[in-house]
Amino acid sequence: MRAPALVSILIVTYDHAGEIDACLDGALAQAAAGLHLEVLVADNASRDATVERVRARATADERIRLIEMGTNTGFAAGVNAAFAATCGDHVLILNPDCVMDPRCAAALRERLHADPDVAAVGAALCLARRKDPREVRGTLGGFGLPGGPPPLLTPVPRRGARR
Repeated sequence: MRAPALVSILIVTYDHAGEIDACLDGALAQAAAGLHLEVLVADNASRDATVERVRARATADERIRLIEMGTNTGFAAGVNAAFAATCGDHVLILNPDCVMDPRCAAALRERLHADPDVAAVGAALCLARRKDPREVRGTLGGFGLPGGPPPLLTPVPRRGARR
């Protein structure tokens, strides 16, 4: 029997000491939905306590790995460094100032597996100060159903897929 798929959550930080603990808590909460995961944090030479916070968390939880970039190489280089170190079957890129709904990664993975023509999926960003999860930021719009789950998914079709 094949082991369950591993989800790699990548976070790139630069001076996010004030947000990183909540972000890591949300990322690790994805395991409650039955996901096997690893969390890779690529730090772009933060000047605040970000590295110390992530290092302490990584010491306490083997699912967290810290990649110290040494200099501020930028977001893309941080993602590339973390991606190169992943072991997962699926990769989720998460901004350090975001907190994931505990069902988010499982819902994204489910949507990805539901259609072989889908190559990538993305979650809607719900504003924390709003009570209604259908109020989202960006161009995704509010397409959640009353009483249903929050609007988590926007599929991106594979190149050449028939739609």
